[in-house]
Amino acid sequence: MTLYLSVFLRCVLFAWAVYSPDQPHKERKVLLLSMDNHDNMLLTQQRWLRSDPGGLAERDIAVTVITKEADDSDYRRLKPSGSFVFILYGKDGGEKYRSVRPVPLKTLYAIIDAMPMRKQEMGIHEK
Repeated sequence: MTLYLSVFLRCVLFAWAVYSPDQPHKERKVLLLSMDNHDNMLLTQQRWLRSDPGGLAERDIAVTVITKEADDSDYRRLKPSGSFVFILYGKDGGEKYRSVRPVPLKTLYAIIDAMPMRKQEMGIHEK
């Protein structure tokens, strides 16, 4: 019983830290949801993300993979609409973008770079 409680609390704390919309975060989060680690769309997205670690670091992007086979409760809670889902959360904790297809880095960076907080980070002032 103690083991189950410990695992449950760890999952709750992880979910709160990753998905809490009320808490400001130091980083933007990309969640990749997939049925399993062998999904072609997941592998494509991971390859694209690994191709530019500097761009991810510059934009403070942390990537988390959640698979149905490894973490069924988080997977179901996030309500994926297909076998693969890409979700971008901003530093404010709010969901900013969702796709059922892999997202090219050019698209991801354009979405983030258009955000007011990112513009502030870059020193761009809107008029």
